[in-house]
Amino acid sequence: HGYRQIGARSAEAAMNELSGLGALFSDSEKSQREWQSSRAQITPGNVGELVAKAPSQPAKKEADANAIWEEAELDEDDGFDQDDGRATAGYEIVYRQRVSPQDMFLGIDPTRNPGTACCENLIIRIMLPETTGSELDLEVKRTRLTLRTPKHKLRIHLPKPVDDDHGNAKWISDKCCLEVTLPVLEDWDGMLGGGP
Repeated sequence: HGYRQIGARSAEAAMNELSGLGALFSDSEKSQREWQSSRAQITPGNVGELVAKAPSQPAKKEADANAIWEEAELDEDDGFDQDDGRATAGYEIVYRQRVSPQDMFLGIDPTRNPGTACCENLIIRIMLPETTGSELDLEVKRTRLTLRTPKHKLRIHLPKPVDDDHGNAKWISDKCCLEVTLPVLEDWDGMLGGGP
């Protein structure tokens, strides 16, 4: 008989404890909701003194989902692409790699291979018939080469970033050809990024 009273009391105590825990959690959920609603009202704009706001920037254009590039990635329009009657010069791009006998016969350097990823220089040969070396206007940027003459024009977006400060250009008069040699900047998995 004594066990039944103890069991009944402990069951009653357990029920009281559970209802107390339930009330605690409901209070906690209520206070959590109140805290979140009050937190949503506090922003850096409403802390401290009210200051007159600067005029807002004009709204940006929405990005075109079909666009290949963004406006910021485009080069400035310098009028180069306008048809002015000049012919586009023919050209070829050759990759040059320094190769030693050890590379050829022993394959000692594990980081080098015969692919274009291991080239040290880009050589651009531009054919300019009926042109002299004094008529050339050459501009080289890190990712672009632009050439203008009275009869020809050419703009090439280079396949690799180059060191535009240490290039070399040579006019070969008997072939009416300009040969531009540009050292390639090592671009370890795209770390250099593009840009003019």
